[in-house]
Amino acid sequence: MRKTMTNPSSATLSSSSAAGHQPSVRQLDRSRNIVVSGVAEDRNDKARRSKVVAVLQAAAGRDVQILDAFRLSGRFTAEKTQPILVKLQSAWHKRVVSSGASSLARSGDFRQVYLAPDEPPDIRPRNTLECLKRKTERAGLPVTLSNGILSVDGNNLFSLEQHYLVSCDDVLTSFHHG
Repeated sequence: MRKTMTNPSSATLSSSSAAGHQPSVRQLDRSRNIVVSGVAEDRNDKARRSKVVAVLQAAAGRDVQILDAFRLSGRFTAEKTQPILVKLQSAWHKRVVSSGASSLARSGDFRQVYLAPDEPPDIRPRNTLECLKRKTERAGLPVTLSNGILSVDGNNLFSLEQHYLVSCDDVLTSFHHG
C-alpha cells in the first residue's frame, strides 16, 4: 500500500516490505550521488570534469557515465581542494565506483582523492573529518583535532567550519619519507 504525497519535501513513501520501511524521497534522490574530495582545483569546468571522470573510472575499473557534477563550495581557491558532488547514471554505477574507492589509495595519481557517498549537507563535513582522522591515525601520523580543525603535525588538513581539504601532498609525503 502506497501513501499519496501531498508535500514531497516532508513526506516519505511507505509500502509493505521485508524491512517494513522505505527510504525518504530525499534519500532516493541521493541514491546515484557520490562526493569526490581531493581533486586539484581548476577554473575550467571541462578540465575539472575530465579529472573527476578519470578518478571515477580508476575506482570503477571501467567507463562511468556522469550526469552532473558541481563543486559543493562557492569560492575558488587554488591551494585548496573542494568537494565535488557527482550524479552518476545509476545507483549501480555508484556501487561499482564505491567498491573500488580503496584502490585509489594505491594509485600514484589519485592517492589524495577520497570518494564518499552523498550525505545530507549537515552530516557530510563531520563524516569527512572522522574519515580523514581515522586514515591519518592508521598511517601512524601525529594527528590533532581541535575546534573542528584536523591537523597533521601542526599543518591543517581539514576544517569543519570552512569545509575544506587542504592540498596536503607535501605534508603526508614528508611523513612517509621522513
